[in-house]
This record gives sequence, structure tokens and C-alpha cells, in this order.
Amino acid sequence: LGLFYIMITNLAAFAFRKSDEENQKAERMVGCFFRTHISMTYVFAGACKAIGPHWWNGESMWRALSRSDSTGQRWFNFEWLGQYPIVLQTLGISVFLLELAYPLAFIRRLRPYVVVGIALMHLGTIVAQGLTLFGLTMIALNIYFWFESKEWDSRPRLMASLNSENL
Repeated sequence: LGLFYIMITNLAAFAFRKSDEENQKAERMVGCFFRTHISMTYVFAGACKAIGPHWWNGESMWRALSRSDSTGQRWFNFEWLGQYPIVLQTLGISVFLLELAYPLAFIRRLRPYVVVGIALMHLGTIVAQGLTLFGLTMIALNIYFWFESKEWDSRPRLMASLNSENL
């Protein structure tokens, strides 16, 4: 889904390549759609986790960490955490609270904290479950769409190359 938004961002910039200002408007519009979409996804995922008892008591976290039929390659064995249920409860509660707090990234001052928290959560998914491609994709998409091109200097060069006379 995120790759679709990246494609649409670049197509919109290509279609509206009349000026840098119009390119930035198209980028911001698509980025706003993605940020709203991913915020709703995280909030509903967090709300669904908060409704049931399994994330509160650490059972879901225990299942995620101790599964042996994971699709990814596990880096570590976390079965020892079963002896410390308070750690599992804390991790489970922090996951859904972080997901519920995701819309706070719309507040510019809180954005780095939210994005770093989500990146750490997905880094935990990589390490604990071995879901490397998923985790890295989510980290990259969150960084790409939450920081504007004037804050990150990589996208303006891409847009400038699309606006060149070579096309």
C-alpha cells in the first residue's frame, strides 16, 4: 500500500511538473492521504488490541515471541520471557498505546517521537519475529511520508530530475 502511495506521489509530480510549487502541492496532497490512511490503520489496530484482554495480560505478546512457526528467521529465542509476565504485559500495553497515539504525529513537535517509537516497535518485530521485509518497509514508509522534502533533502533532487528538459 505504501509503495502505491510512493508511485502516486511521483506520478502526480510528473503530471503537474509545471513548477516546483505545483510539484510540492501534489506531494503534500498524496502525503496527507497516506498519513491519514496509516494513522487510521494504526489507531484501529491499537483499539482492537486494547479491547481484548490478551494484550493487557501479555498473552498476545507471549504468543508472538514464542511462536516457532513464524514466517521469518528468528534472531533470538525469547521463551525465557515466559518467566517474567510483567515484562510481557508492559510490552503488550506499550504496543497498543503507541498505536493509539500514532495520530499525535500530526503535531510537528511530537512527530519525531512518534516516528521513532513506531520505528522501534517495527525493529522489535524484525528482531523478535524475523519479519525483516515487513519491518523495514514500515520503518521506511513512516520516515518517507512524515518528513517533508524541505526537512529531507533527497526528494527535491528526484523532483528536479523529473522537471528537467530531458523528458
